[in-house]
Amino acid sequence: MTTPSDLSINSQTTLTRMLFNLTESEDKGMHKHFQWTNNDVHLLFTNDRGYYNCDLIPHKKPNNPMELIRLLRFLKNDKTFYKMELIKANLWYTLTINEYVGLLYKNYGIIKNFLTTFDKSKYDNYDRFDFSFDGI
Repeated sequence: MTTPSDLSINSQTTLTRMLFNLTESEDKGMHKHFQWTNNDVHLLFTNDRGYYNCDLIPHKKPNNPMELIRLLRFLKNDKTFYKMELIKANLWYTLTINEYVGLLYKNYGIIKNFLTTFDKSKYDNYDRFDFSFDGI
């Protein structure tokens, strides 16, 4: 398995600190995906034509993907969390893979706390959370 070419050594170290191991990688030219797994969650990075997305997939059911920034907006109850950073990144509301790793690391405590008691009700609350990207 290969890691993303633009994943820095610091980000690899950070993922290791959070006990993530690369469990899957696939390169289909302009579309690539990489999955890291630890005891709490699968971390999925997809790269489509140079733009990354970051999803978390809980081990507990329902194991539906949850987009990192949307999840953090829900957990912080802040519809505009990280909005200005996304606009400044100028990557159509995405970040680089290293920025996603940094954001995950800074907020992993609240994410892990959410995931330890994860169930359908919590996912439904996340799914109903009013969410949109605007401002580009």
